[in-house]
Amino acid sequence: MKEASGTNNALVILKVLALVLFVVIGGYYLLLHGDYSNYYPFFPNGIKGMLSGAAIIFFAFIGFNTVAMVAEEVKDPERNVHRAIILSFAICTILYIGVAIVAVGLINWQILGMSKAPLELALGIATSNPLFLKFVAVSALFATTSVILSSIIGASRALFAMARHGVIPKVLAKVSSQGIPSATVILSGVVISLIVLLTNANLAWLASIFNFGTLLTFFFINASLLQLRRTMPDANRQFRVPLYPITPILGVLSCVALTFFLNINAIIASAGWISVGILAFVINQQHENK
Repeated sequence: MKEASGTNNALVILKVLALVLFVVIGGYYLLLHGDYSNYYPFFPNGIKGMLSGAAIIFFAFIGFNTVAMVAEEVKDPERNVHRAIILSFAICTILYIGVAIVAVGLINWQILGMSKAPLELALGIATSNPLFLKFVAVSALFATTSVILSSIIGASRALFAMARHGVIPKVLAKVSSQGIPSATVILSGVVISLIVLLTNANLAWLASIFNFGTLLTFFFINASLLQLRRTMPDANRQFRVPLYPITPILGVLSCVALTFFLNINAIIASAGWISVGILAFVINQQHENK
């Protein structure tokens, strides 16, 4: 975990630096020239178009649950886990909004959407410095690598916890001499690779499949909060969700609402994968009870 987190930290620093550079240079250019025509109309495809976009781009906000998944390997988790989630969420939200505002301000959203390197294309309006342009372009590789790394870390720990509780075969709960759940790390990497290959790296499909599972997970997380506050009102809680019960209720409703804007084929594929998971769970439970 130390090596993985150290590598991930270096990658995140590089991609955050690139995004900050993009926002500063692009934002300064917009302020100097004062051309904000690209912001009108603000919802060119209406509210429905905005929600469709939100359902796809939702995958950009799902890395926060990885913090909770590795809680057992965090020093002083009662104090640090919720702080890490809130702090990272706040930083990412500011960066995402800043990048979106500057990118759309620099170049028409339709042209931006057709580009294979949208940030480099947009920044090219504000500067011709090849060093800045290439650094922002290459930062996409930093971002992709860090996402893959954190996904494998989170998925392997989730599978490990499931195996330890007997939800899936307990052979996956074994750890190496260094304390690493090697089997689940390898399994996570293989499954992620197969998903990319089977979907031909179609980003819209991948995002929809990934988002369906995440929205379903977040639905149950919010529902569990409502249930636990009712059944365990006196539990010692280091962190209490503000504005309860409004926050989890809005969470449940938003997860359900965004699901309707996902690709229908991705929903079918996700439902099939969930069915396989349920079948595996039933077979495993029957095996454990023999």
